[in-house]
Amino acid sequence: MANLFFVHTPLELLIAQQIINQEKLTDNVMLCGYVGGNKHFLDIYRLTIISSMWMERVLMPDVAGWAAIEKRHLLKTALRAFRRYKEICSLLKVYRIDTLFLGDMNNFSCKFGAKLFKKKGYRIVFFEEGASHYNFHIHPRKGGYLLNKLLAIFFDCFYYLPIYHFRFATYCFLKDLPFSELPIDLRYSVVPYYHEDFDKQIRIERLFSNDLIQFLDSEVSKFSDIESSILFMSQNIYESLGNLNLYLQVVEGYFSTLDSTSILFIKFHPREQEEERKAVIRIAEKYHLAFHILSAQMNIPVEYYLQYMKFKEIVTFFSSTAMYNGYLFPEMKFTFLLRPFYDLCKICNEKNISQLENLLSLLDSCQNKQKINA
Repeated sequence: MANLFFVHTPLELLIAQQIINQEKLTDNVMLCGYVGGNKHFLDIYRLTIISSMWMERVLMPDVAGWAAIEKRHLLKTALRAFRRYKEICSLLKVYRIDTLFLGDMNNFSCKFGAKLFKKKGYRIVFFEEGASHYNFHIHPRKGGYLLNKLLAIFFDCFYYLPIYHFRFATYCFLKDLPFSELPIDLRYSVVPYYHEDFDKQIRIERLFSNDLIQFLDSEVSKFSDIESSILFMSQNIYESLGNLNLYLQVVEGYFSTLDSTSILFIKFHPREQEEERKAVIRIAEKYHLAFHILSAQMNIPVEYYLQYMKFKEIVTFFSSTAMYNGYLFPEMKFTFLLRPFYDLCKICNEKNISQLENLLSLLDSCQNKQKINA
């Protein structure tokens, strides 16, 4: 029997290959796609994949949202979801799959897929995709409760029950399915945050494809004394929390403290837009910092760099990378900008303050757990 891995980000591929290596899994099939317009993820997969681990790779560009129903296109997206369901069923049959590996417990398609295929007798395994793995997300619903309730009743009666034989429209139109209600046979985590009977920690090894080694060598070999340099991991946290101007104020506050003789490596988040990246670069230029953009041409996960080299200091707002310190890569010094960002957002009465507080609490919890497990 074989394993089907649902992969829609480069970090998921990194974690998937760690699991395959640790458990000595054979007959692995990757169903890969990307989030939003990030088609360049496919190039990153080609660079980082270790081909000997995979029996087959199948492309489904919208794999991250294969089951999603959009209000603006109810019929169109429902039909698309049914087509994707049939395609997945075909893969399960062709490759004699018995275990599904799903990578995001907050993703609607992963939640629906877990419920659907568990009822069909498949083994369901979740593995992490980043901070989302440790933090339950509540997705806002538009349209008002009455409309959403009517849609939920209609879709259960005429879509979910007739086709899939169970109700699920509530979790599409009204609320998010809690982690506790997910059918989980096994859950892999890098950080030992969960402690249910089905939880298992991933023991990380350095696993690089030959192409990835050549890429990293070509990018950083010209720099000497990297261990005295600083890595700034930019992040698009401002899309849902605070705003870009407040974010840039915090970045400038930190950059203004740096010595112009230090080497500053900047790693942008894959979903940051060009104008937002330029704004950060302008701040570095304003303070005459010697800086270099990592992954300027191909935005591979920063975790590969942290396994490949050691920095004097890593600066970030909040990301799963910070929680992986000492787990996914050798332990390094981290400086967090989430607290000053939160303070500034609170002063300015910005949106989603409670979500920022949850992130601060999660960060503190993970750091405490890290100390306990050290």
